[in-house]
Amino acid sequence: MEGLLQLLLSGSAEKTHQRRSARDVVIHHIKTEILGHRLKPGEKLPVEDKLAETLEVGRGSVREAIKVLQSIGVVEIIRGSGTYITKGDISKALEPLLFSVTLSDLSDAQIKELRTMFEVGIFESLIGKITDEQIEALEQMIDTMRTEIVQSAELNVDSLVQQDFNFHATLGSYTGNPLVDGLYRVVLCLSVPLMKHDYSRSKDQITALHNHSLICEALRQRDGEKARQAVHTSMWHTYSIEQDAQK
Repeated sequence: MEGLLQLLLSGSAEKTHQRRSARDVVIHHIKTEILGHRLKPGEKLPVEDKLAETLEVGRGSVREAIKVLQSIGVVEIIRGSGTYITKGDISKALEPLLFSVTLSDLSDAQIKELRTMFEVGIFESLIGKITDEQIEALEQMIDTMRTEIVQSAELNVDSLVQQDFNFHATLGSYTGNPLVDGLYRVVLCLSVPLMKHDYSRSKDQITALHNHSLICEALRQRDGEKARQAVHTSMWHTYSIEQDAQK
């Protein structure tokens, strides 16, 4: 993160060959141009020869840098046309974040705290703008899950977890903020193991549908305090599931 801050503060690409490899000089230059809004989504990069001349590096270093930037979704190569700055698929850009966070060995309690903060903020955002039609769509999702649980002799845990994920992801999408939506999906992915445990229990022990109904009720009443209580109730159940899983 400090490296990103330095890119934002630098304002221009520095030709610091002593401290960076030729490949990294190219990567640094392109990232700095993007962060400085001098290269915009969909814009074509200068040709390989021009970049090499400008940055005083070899063409091979430019090609290597472009491959690295392509692998992390910063640029895309269109055959016969050139190399372009990607138009920003947030969900794709956040995939590396998910893996990094997963590998950081966060505790379930820390994930619970993060999710609580996200959901309280999301519901506060939605209270004043969610429509009745959107709430009805959420309630329909709950009814579909309830029907599946009641009618299934043996629960399909993966199907129910997917539906639970979709319920919350839909709430995130209703904010109308793609960054909130994308980051919330990362948080939800971190919660999948606990979701699985909930739906792996007996039918009468599953808490998610009740919690989802509390959320919809609070949103329908446009009651911010009730929405916050619904989040904390849901997270309390999640924490209880976590404790059960560790026994």
